[in-house]
Amino acid sequence: MGQARTINIPDHHLNRLAQHLINVVPEYFKNPANNIRFREWESQKISEGRKKREVKQV
Repeated sequence: MGQARTINIPDHHLNRLAQHLINVVPEYFKNPANNIRFREWESQKISEGRKKREVKQV
């Protein structure tokens, strides 16, 4: 695997990116189909996490 690198992004760029996400994410989840897909993905990730913990405990 490659080695992780740190990049420095100026604050004004981060603020611009963050503002875009703040505006877009709520709109995305207003669509019921997107909300359902997210809930399914979230449930799958939670289930996978539980399975991993169960395997470690055995």
